[in-house]
Amino acid sequence: MNSHLPLMLMLLLTGCEQDQDAAEIAPHPKPGNPVPGPERASENIADEEGEEMLDDEASNPVPGPERASENVADEEGEEMLDDEAGRRLLAQAVGDWEGRGVERGPDGTIRTDRPIRSKVHRVKEGDAAGPMIEVRHTETLPEGDQVLIFTKRYVAEEGIFVLTRRAPGEPIPKEPGAIETYDRDTNTFHGVVSKKEVPAGASWTWESTVSEETWTYSATYKENGVLRWTRVDTFERIKPKAVD
Repeated sequence: MNSHLPLMLMLLLTGCEQDQDAAEIAPHPKPGNPVPGPERASENIADEEGEEMLDDEASNPVPGPERASENVADEEGEEMLDDEAGRRLLAQAVGDWEGRGVERGPDGTIRTDRPIRSKVHRVKEGDAAGPMIEVRHTETLPEGDQVLIFTKRYVAEEGIFVLTRRAPGEPIPKEPGAIETYDRDTNTFHGVVSKKEVPAGASWTWESTVSEETWTYSATYKENGVLRWTRVDTFERIKPKAVD
């Protein structure tokens, strides 16, 4: 899967030694396909490709997360975030972002370094089973822009975030391709792509942090415990231009 995500991010990279055509989220995709970046709300409008976009007022960023006063406990006794706390965490990413995505090989050599941008909005809750955001992630490649769309939804009963990935114009997948957990002590999301989405013996994991100004997504891909590549997406929030 992406972040990111891209988680975001969502939902790619070149040089994988295994055939990944069977995986919906290619662990080391064919050239031209982007990696998910670290990863829209009550009033929506349609964009050029028919995807629902949030209006300007609803897309304004929300302050960073606050711990919910009423939480439920998981099986190990740890407090899980309730719907409201999950909603606040998701709201951190709402807005427009731009930056760069850098992929490195196992020896640290840079393989690709490309411009990236993400547009994030909240999804109307009547259309989702719980708090959810949608991330439109774009990478600028030599042959043109490549776009993927991710959703990230909080499941309070399980204390996890579930993510999907799709191309523009496709329906949202019924089954998530990745999950994230959240560490409140470090304000970090920890993500893992479903085993169904990667070849046997492979793993794709990431960490993602979001603040008022920055968003980072750091992914690692391994095969049978051997590092194949890493990817770091670094975003800055795009602030509205001042009106004279």
